[in-house]
Amino acid sequence: MDLYKFPFDSHTCNITLQSTAYSVYEISIDEITNADGITGRSKELFQAQGEWELIEINVTKAFINIIYEDLNLDQLIYQAVLVTLSEIRMKNHLLLSIVVLQFNKTNKRRRVCAGPEWLES
Repeated sequence: MDLYKFPFDSHTCNITLQSTAYSVYEISIDEITNADGITGRSKELFQAQGEWELIEINVTKAFINIIYEDLNLDQLIYQAVLVTLSEIRMKNHLLLSIVVLQFNKTNKRRRVCAGPEWLES
């Protein structure tokens, strides 16, 4: 386990579908919908325990050529990208801090009454 970037890490999970017994001429493995459709539907169904957020799911179609058996295999790879919510929270806090600092920089406040002068009036 690599804890170097913890708690600001992201993880990629690969799921590979492949036939090991049938060639591409006998069975074809195709995606049902595109990556955007899969990502949208999965975000609706994804139930995290409060630690992770599903960012995207990518779909890749690949072929494997086994030369010594003269066999071409079909492959479909789903790649899910998850990030920790602490990373998202930290980015939101950083963005908010930048906005507040920029606002304070452009709107310098003038002191009207300060210290003993205020007490005398």
